[in-house]
Amino acid sequence: MLPRHLALMLFVCVIWGFNFVAAKYGLRELPPLLFTAIRFSILALLLSPFLKYEPGRMRDITAIALFNGAIHFALMFTGIALTAASVVAVVVQLNVPFATLLSIVFLGEVVNWRRWMGIALTFVGVMIVSFDPHVFESLTGVLFAGAAALSGATATIFMRRLTKVGVFQLQSWTATITAPLLIAATFIFERGQ
Repeated sequence: MLPRHLALMLFVCVIWGFNFVAAKYGLRELPPLLFTAIRFSILALLLSPFLKYEPGRMRDITAIALFNGAIHFALMFTGIALTAASVVAVVVQLNVPFATLLSIVFLGEVVNWRRWMGIALTFVGVMIVSFDPHVFESLTGVLFAGAAALSGATATIFMRRLTKVGVFQLQSWTATITAPLLIAATFIFERGQ
C-alpha cells in the first residue's frame, strides 16, 4: 500500500469517527429522531438530482432505505444520546460479523474457520473495548447501538442483491424515504422539538 493510500484511509477513518463526536454534540440540543430527520432531510435535498425510479428494484431499495437509513440511524443516534459516543462507535462494528452471519443464513454463503475465528474475535474485541463504566451505567444505549448494527447488517444483505444502482442514487432514495418517516416518528415519540 502506498503511503498516500494509507493517509487517505486514515483520513476517511478520522472523518467517520468525527461523525460520532458531531452527533453527540448535536444530540445535546435535539432529540435523536429529530436530529436524524434533519440530517436525512438535508441529504434528500442535496441528492435530489440523483433520485431516479428503478423498475423491479424498488422493493430492495426501500428495504435498504429502511434498514440502513430510518432504523439504523434512529437506533444509533438514540444509542449515542443514551451512552458515550465512543462506546457506540465500537459496538456498531458488530455489523460486520452480523452481516456475515446473515449472509450464511439468507445467502447460503460458506464460511471457513478463519472467518469464524474473525467473527469470534470481533465479538470478544467489542466486549473488551466496551468494558467501560459507561456500558454498565447506560446498557440501554449499548443495546440500541447493537440493534443499529444488526439493522445495518440486514441492509447489507439487500445490497448484495441489488445491481446497477449507483451509490448516489441509493443514498438519494435512502434519504427521501427516511426523512418523512423520522419526521413522523419524532412527532409521535419525542417531545420538546
